[in-house]
Amino acid sequence: ATASYDQALDIDPGHAMALCRRGICHHYRGRPDLALRDLSMAQEIDPGIPSIDRYVAMVGGNSRRR
Repeated sequence: ATASYDQALDIDPGHAMALCRRGICHHYRGRPDLALRDLSMAQEIDPGIPSIDRYVAMVGGNSRRR
């Protein structure tokens, strides 16, 4: 799935939802730093993404524990 989001972001690097979804993929693949980077960028671009605050907090909490 991340490859598809990479392709979408190659076309439109500012696509907030693609960044959000790729961040969630990174999270579930055990890559908290990449997840937090993508989710934070998505949140900055479009803070209105449903549950984005929760996703950032969920991943940010995990990355601090490691």
